[in-house]
Amino acid sequence: MIRIGVIDDHRLFARAFVILLDQLSSELQLNVESKEIRLDDITNGLKDLDLLFLDLELDNQDGTELLTKFKLDYPLLRIIILSMHSVEKVIRNVMKKGADGYLSKRTDQVELVTAIKKVMDGEVFLGADILQKITEPSNQKSKNKVTLNRFNVKMHLTKREAEILELISKGKSNKDIGEFLFISNETVSVHRKNLMKKFDVSSTLELLKVASEFDLI
Repeated sequence: MIRIGVIDDHRLFARAFVILLDQLSSELQLNVESKEIRLDDITNGLKDLDLLFLDLELDNQDGTELLTKFKLDYPLLRIIILSMHSVEKVIRNVMKKGADGYLSKRTDQVELVTAIKKVMDGEVFLGADILQKITEPSNQKSKNKVTLNRFNVKMHLTKREAEILELISKGKSNKDIGEFLFISNETVSVHRKNLMKKFDVSSTLELLKVASEFDLI
């Protein structure tokens, strides 16, 4: 069972979205339990959730600030931005702040289900029209390629790899990381090797250097 919440100041949309999720649960074998989250009852609303769909534009609230707060208060909560905003700068900003996915409100049911499954598997997911917004035009200056590459690298990191990368950047050993994440030293070692492979480096020092250049730590 995936427990899903929806925060949107358009109450009709939020309720309709919850109904859609419930329908998808039976039609597409996606076992979910959904509810609308009221901003005046955030603490009780979020504490048992696995996944949150969050709008960016809310009455008297900044969705980006809420994203940052929720990620600090509920580190295991996955958050997918569901918004009419499709400005590249906005997309990059919220993904940098820890969003697990970004969908346009024009998304279809198939993409919605894919997003839920991918994000719950620890991946980062962007809707097809959102990906178009962050695709580099052929005439863009080369200085922007680092930003695009950083984003592509993040897109290929699993949630666990991102967590381990952050802990490595803090000087934690495999033993420390394993104890913190409740996994074995061997599992940490495998993730560390996978990170080095993805970053095409052969040492932890190189890994941290490239990760820093890509603005991932």
